[in-house]
Amino acid sequence: MSDDECPELVSAKVPVTILTGFLGSGKTTLLHYVLSAEHNLRIAVIVNEFEFGKTIEKGLTLKSSQKPDDEWLELDNGCMCCTAQTQTVQALEKLMQRKGTFDLVLVETSGLADPAPVASMFWQDEALCGSLYLSGIVTLVDAKNICKYLRDPDVAGEATRQILMADRIVLNKCDLATEEEKNEAVVSVRQINPIVQVLPATFSVLNNLREVIMLNTTRQAMELDHLHSSGPSSITAMSLEFFEQPNFLAVSDRSDVDMICRDMLYMEHDPPFEVVRCKAALWMRKGDHYSLLQLQTIGDLFDVTPMEGQSVPLGCSRVLVLGKQLNENVLRGIFLKYLRGCA
Repeated sequence: MSDDECPELVSAKVPVTILTGFLGSGKTTLLHYVLSAEHNLRIAVIVNEFEFGKTIEKGLTLKSSQKPDDEWLELDNGCMCCTAQTQTVQALEKLMQRKGTFDLVLVETSGLADPAPVASMFWQDEALCGSLYLSGIVTLVDAKNICKYLRDPDVAGEATRQILMADRIVLNKCDLATEEEKNEAVVSVRQINPIVQVLPATFSVLNNLREVIMLNTTRQAMELDHLHSSGPSSITAMSLEFFEQPNFLAVSDRSDVDMICRDMLYMEHDPPFEVVRCKAALWMRKGDHYSLLQLQTIGDLFDVTPMEGQSVPLGCSRVLVLGKQLNENVLRGIFLKYLRGCA
């Protein structure tokens, strides 16, 4: 079936998952699996490492019409890979010319990169926002060595940031780690990011690739019960629910969500706190029509998009916040300032 016969493929936004992980965590092995296995997903991959292009030429099967020096290489399993050393935005703009072609775009970062700036470009670049949306961040962690990296002052900051920003952690190389090392790795990850799902893996092989890389970043906010994490970490997680009967609570306009983010991220609070990430499903009412909005924040940047296909009780808005010295009363007050009762 052509794109013209399937217009919903043309107009639908394509999800983007960012793949990050410290040096030696197994990203290249995972990318090989994505680009070679029969997983029934059409995935476009933007690789970061310079040597990966040579690896593709040697180890993966290209379409017969493809040349290894083409910028976008089409593979036999229906996936594509960009090996050119161009800016990520330029590569994505060229990719979007192939409308209705992909289920997912997977963007790899370098081993020492902070994923937050890469994520933010999908909220700040207007051309990309029209065709793509950020699905989430997956971080690969070396089960045997991650604790050593987290104790090394030269690299601990980068490794910590990659774990903190993650929506999902793949605990890789479990075959090389002892039970004690694996347990210590999970504890260390939980101290940094108390809410992240940790999935064990060996040789970057995952039982359900779709579950790992096709994320729903607000699902945690909708499914978690009231949560206050505890432990030695300075990062805490808090889940909030806003629901009143007989009046439903809803914002009246997208601008209300912008104001929530302004108050939460930019205003000074007493006592002070820092929001590292926030995910929320918020109801909006316009006249007699109700719709869901999805809110995501990373650092001091935020994005608000329509949310469809989720079973959230009407008038029940749910929020998940990850941060430092969080104050529940202040956070509730910020959201309730703009979530108004609807008769």
